[in-house]
Amino acid sequence: MDAVAAVVLATNPFATAALVVVSVMGIALVGTARFLGRRAAEQAREGEPTPPPDDLEPGSSS
Repeated sequence: MDAVAAVVLATNPFATAALVVVSVMGIALVGTARFLGRRAAEQAREGEPTPPPDDLEPGSSS
């Protein structure tokens, strides 16, 4: 079966082009998923409550 696939890819330019398109789309999809995952993680970290700095509390004089 692998030999048949190799022959089809070697002799049919449309099959070769389809393989290239599917490969590029897969790479783009993985890159997009990684980018969105990193952005979601960054937003989750920003959403965590943090205590205010001591020098900005009301009533403190500088």
